[in-house]
Order: sequence, then C-alpha cells, then structure tokens
Amino acid sequence: MFFQKISRPLSVGLLMMACVTCGLVEESEAQLPPAWLRNQYEAKRNFAISDDFNSLNKSKWVTRRSKPGFNIKGYNNQIQGTGNKYLSLLAKSVPDQAGVSALNQHGYGFTVCRWRIRGIGTTVSHKGHPAIWAWANNLGQVNRQISSPSGRASEIDWMEYSNGAKSYHARIIPGTTKAGAILPQSVFMFTGRKNIGGWKTQGFEHTPNRVLVWELQNGQWKKVGKQATYTGATSNAKKTINRAYRARHYFILSNVWFNNPKFKGNATRLDIDFLHHYRRK
Repeated sequence: MFFQKISRPLSVGLLMMACVTCGLVEESEAQLPPAWLRNQYEAKRNFAISDDFNSLNKSKWVTRRSKPGFNIKGYNNQIQGTGNKYLSLLAKSVPDQAGVSALNQHGYGFTVCRWRIRGIGTTVSHKGHPAIWAWANNLGQVNRQISSPSGRASEIDWMEYSNGAKSYHARIIPGTTKAGAILPQSVFMFTGRKNIGGWKTQGFEHTPNRVLVWELQNGQWKKVGKQATYTGATSNAKKTINRAYRARHYFILSNVWFNNPKFKGNATRLDIDFLHHYRRK
C-alpha cells in the first residue's frame, strides 16, 4: 500500500539516490581508464576515494595541516561553479594557502582526474605550488598514516608545479615513513610540461609493475612521458625504482606558497573537477 502511493518522480528520485549510495552509477567514457586496460581494474570506481566535489565530503577529506612556511586555511578550500561544481584551492599569500588530505587510503589502481591551474603562466616563476600527489601520511589535521613494517614508503607527485622551471612534472620518490621522501632519488616520468592553462583530464596508473601518467587528448588516451618501472634498483636515468618502496597512499591536493621574493605573487587556484579511483583487480 505504501509503495503504491509514491509518485513516479519521487520513486525515480529514491532509486537514483539508492544507486548513488550503493555505487551503481553509470560511468562516463571520459571518466574511465583506457578501454584496453579496463580488464585490470574494477568496473566501478571506489567511492571511499573518489569524489565529484559537489561538496567537500568530510568523510573523505580534511584540511591539510600547516607547517612553517605553509599556512593552510580551511576557508581557502572552496567549492565553486554552478551546475558542474568543483573543488578550488586558493593560494594568495604566505598566511593564506589551501589543501585537503584524504582520510581513506588507496592501493594499486587507475585514477582519473580532471584539473586545471589558474593564475600561473609559463614565462615567470611563481610562488604558488599547486600539486596532486600521494604519500604514506595524509598530512591532515586529522592525521592518518599507513603502517609499514619495513619503514619504506614512496611519494608520487602526479602533478607538481616546479617554481623554478615554470612548468609541471610527475615523479615517484622513495623514502621512509619517518623521514619522508628522499628527493635526490626522484624518478621523473616527465618534466617541463607547460600546458598549464585550461582543463585537462589525466590518468594516474599505479600497478605492482609500473607508475605512468596518461592524458585524454581529443577523446583518446595518450601516454605522457615515460613509465617508472619497479625493479631492483632506483635510477632516474633508467626510470626504475626499487620495488621495496611499493606502498599504499593517501591523496593530497594542495596549493601552497614558496615565499621567494624573486617569484611572482598573484593569487592562484588549483581546481579539481573530479577524482575517480578504480581499484586494481
């Protein structure tokens, strides 16, 4: 009797809400891994990690904590847009920076992320330091750390603006859970990328064998740079990293500030439209 009294629009709405809750939502082609890789990953994204940023979900994200030189304010983690909303991380001065840290860890998988940078060009070095990255510690105000019996971990900078190079790069860095990343051992997938303006959709592939960045260009997935391969030794020249540093991660989305007086200092934003993580089978 009760269900017979529910109008059709309401019943459809309830069904849609149930689908979202249980993860039964249709995936857009532009939000999926490359077709030839999909059999390696689960068909539906991991909703504990993934986000469309229609709001700042407190079960998934917390404000990144500050440290000397990085004064991150929660009010700079903003949801913008009408209709299609997105996360916008604003950095505008030394005490006014932005960042969110994931509360849920992830392992191997393929992550599709649509992002853009505003306020930074490619001709002048800028104080802003937008980055999409992952580490064993979420660096959040609610702190989470992955337990590593060996103490080894890795940092993956999927997109990191390099202030001096006036461009962005991607790299994986071996390290330890206590001391952090060992920067001189960075293995770069690519450097010097200057297509900063405008939205771009990239894929972050992390498997037991390799780390690789993809980009959706004219509807086709293309590799960006070279893959870093897990093997017995770490070498940037050979694009290899010691497999002992394979690890789980927390995503960190941030836009902090390097207060170098030689760098330009106007306000900048790192916008994230969506981040969808597909677990490796």
